[in-house]
Amino acid sequence: ELLSQANAIIVKVTLGMLIFYLVLFIFVWKLSYLISSPLNKLAQMASMLTRPNIDQDIKKIDPWYFEALRFRTSLLLSSKHFKDEIAELKQHVNTDPLTELYNRRGMKLFLNELKATNTPFSVLNIDIDHFKAINDSYGHDQGDHVLKKLASHMMNNFRKHDICCRVGGEEFTVFVVHEDPKVAYTAAERLREAVAQSYLDPVGHITVSIGIASWPRDAESVDDVIKLADQKLYEAKNDGRNCTRISSI
Repeated sequence: ELLSQANAIIVKVTLGMLIFYLVLFIFVWKLSYLISSPLNKLAQMASMLTRPNIDQDIKKIDPWYFEALRFRTSLLLSSKHFKDEIAELKQHVNTDPLTELYNRRGMKLFLNELKATNTPFSVLNIDIDHFKAINDSYGHDQGDHVLKKLASHMMNNFRKHDICCRVGGEEFTVFVVHEDPKVAYTAAERLREAVAQSYLDPVGHITVSIGIASWPRDAESVDDVIKLADQKLYEAKNDGRNCTRISSI
């Protein structure tokens, strides 16, 4: 009888312990989720500091304990610092005097920021079709006017945090920050159509060819991505000009 009672007590104690530990596990899991949730959201924001309105998204996260609050504050300061650096780049000697777009030096500085923040982007290499014929037929003054007109189209077509550069002659490069290469392709086509539809007196209509490649989707090296965008530009030229070719979409 004593053994029977002991077995019953053991079963009850075991069942009670299982229930206790189950409740404890649920409590710990819930507490861990509450602690890790703001940290996880803030960590995701850390890789998207170049995204528009990122400050508002960061402020929406509720840091209910001190460490998360410090993390959020640090992210907001980092976002402000990054935006201040970009604004400073626009005001200094990293621009092309003719088109007021970034030159090669400004382009490299911005690329360093993109790589440091691990921000995905696409490279759009743009070339004016038959530009030499324009210079030969209408003179370099009209050629410069064409370059400035294309630069104006680029500034109106792309977002403020996309970087438009003149890398030499009639060659231009744009770095489009995105999570999906379709964003870059859509912007490239919008620019190409806007340029083709515009009329410049006395030159007439001009067209551009565009090649696109994405980092890190197409290659781990940024230099390789730029070379691939060049290859796609040559492909667009060989396909009859006035078109866009992209490495992947």
